[in-house]
Amino acid sequence: MGGILIILALVGSVVAWVIGGVNAFKRGANAGMKFYFINLGLCILLIGLLFALIVVPSMGCHGFLCGLGAILLFFLIAGLVFLIWPLILIPVINSKFQPSNTTSDYDSDLIDNI
Repeated sequence: MGGILIILALVGSVVAWVIGGVNAFKRGANAGMKFYFINLGLCILLIGLLFALIVVPSMGCHGFLCGLGAILLFFLIAGLVFLIWPLILIPVINSKFQPSNTTSDYDSDLIDNI
């Protein structure tokens, strides 16, 4: 049961990142996507920093299951960061960037005049 929940959380976080990217692209191909990729890079950088701070110090031990707690803690915190970051990012993208106008005023005037 725990494995299914982990897989669902991982799939949910990937879907949330994809939805955030689609929203960023809809809101502005240049500024929105730049903001999205900066946040994705910062998330990956934070996960790498967590790995360096939590797992790397426990890699030198040689006992049985030595460092397992640190590895499990890293997976828990990194999974939460990877899941929560896009859930915060989606409303920020929606409020920060206005949707791009796909129809021009000339097209709507032309349809109104017919």
